Amino acid sequence: MKRVFILMVFTIMAIGASAQVTYNVRAGIGGMNTHTEDSFDYPYWDHHCDLEMTFSCGVMAQANIPFNKHGKFSFSPTVLLDLSEEYKELYVPLFLGYKIGIGHKKLFFPKIGAAFVYTNCNEAQWGVTTDLAFEFNHLVIGVFGCATVESDEGHCIFATIGYKF
Repeated sequence: MKRVFILMVFTIMAIGASAQVTYNVRAGIGGMNTHTEDSFDYPYWDHHCDLEMTFSCGVMAQANIPFNKHGKFSFSPTVLLDLSEEYKELYVPLFLGYKIGIGHKKLFFPKIGAAFVYTNCNEAQWGVTTDLAFEFNHLVIGVFGCATVESDEGHCIFATIGYKF
């Protein structure tokens, strides 16, 4: 998992050689679906009964790479790491976003995309994800959500706040 994270950071830094690329780092709180400890004593088909929404906190790093110099569309690779003590999950969404100006140096920046989710059960899953962000100068406030396709585990929603570089 460390290798994937380091490779992603170096790739984003290499792509971000142009001045139009922005980065943001955010922290947030929210909830995610996880299996309880005793759910692993049951067969796979009974896991849905033992899912629970747990409180969590996480950190997110994101690059916003525009498709052209003054374009409103962008590609935004992201990494979100859940920091809860019991359950560790890693979300790697690949977003497509559209910048909407709402004032001087203020943007609404909705994004949607596919995500790779590494769950606490050491399973890799795919999901659909969205990020609704507001940018005020260098302040970024957003809501991040993910729903995995293969199971109910890995679903999450986070409210985030951070800084845009």
